[in-house]
Amino acid sequence: MILDFVFKYININVFLNQKHSVFAVVGSTFLRLALSIVFVFVFGLIETKNFMLFTINFVLIFLLFIIFEITILLFNLHRESEHNESI
Repeated sequence: MILDFVFKYININVFLNQKHSVFAVVGSTFLRLALSIVFVFVFGLIETKNFMLFTINFVLIFLLFIIFEITILLFNLHRESEHNESI
């Protein structure tokens, strides 16, 4: 829940400060990846039954989410660049 607020704060600042927006998006994605790896590692230490199945499912869902996020970001950037060209 705390991480959700952190990522929302980062996303709000991305739209307010266009100069560092790429770094904020890449940083939040890297942070999310690092925390996900820690979560999978801790889960592996606690629960080892079906760990490989859990890891594969987790990675697939994580990759689908990242692909979705990148698609949405590219769509928003394209729409914003069209808006800036028309001004």
